[in-house]
Amino acid sequence: MEHDDATKALVAFAADLHSYLRQNITWADTKAAFIFAAASAALAFLQSKRVTRDVVTGFWEFPQTLRTATGEICLGAFVIAVGATLLAVWPRLRGDATGLIYWKAVAKFATAISFAQAVRTKNDNELATERLTHGWELASICVRKFFWVDLATRALVIGYIGTIYYAVCWL
Repeated sequence: MEHDDATKALVAFAADLHSYLRQNITWADTKAAFIFAAASAALAFLQSKRVTRDVVTGFWEFPQTLRTATGEICLGAFVIAVGATLLAVWPRLRGDATGLIYWKAVAKFATAISFAQAVRTKNDNELATERLTHGWELASICVRKFFWVDLATRALVIGYIGTIYYAVCWL
C-alpha cells in the first residue's frame, strides 16, 4: 500500500511540476510580448518626434550634447529591449530527442500506434520519470527565458525614464 501511495504522490508531483513550468514559460512569453509592444510604441513615438534623425546626425559630433546622449540612451535601451524579447521567445529546447514527451522524440516513432504502444509499456513510476526529466528541460528553458525578459524589462525602464526626461527637456 505504501508503494501505491508513494507512486501516486510521485505521479502527482511530476504532473504539478510539469504544469507549473509550462505556465512559467507562458508567462515569460507574455511578458516578452508586452515589453516588445511597449518598446516598439516608444520607438515609434521617438521616430515621430524626429529624435532618431537628431540622434543619428548628432552621433558623430564631439562633444555630444546632453540632448543627443539622452536620445542615444533612449533609442539604445529600446533596441536592447526589443532584441532581448526576441531572444526570450526564441525556441530553445536543447535536449536530445529521446523519451516520450519531447515533441522531437515523439515524432521519431514510425507510427502513432508504435508511440502509443511504447507509452503503454511504461508503469506509473517510469512515466513520472519521463515527465520529471522533461520538467528539468522546461526549467532550463525558464532560466534562459527569464534572463532575457529581465534584461528587456530593465532596458525598457531605462528607455522610458530617458524618454520622459527627453520629452520634458526638449519636446
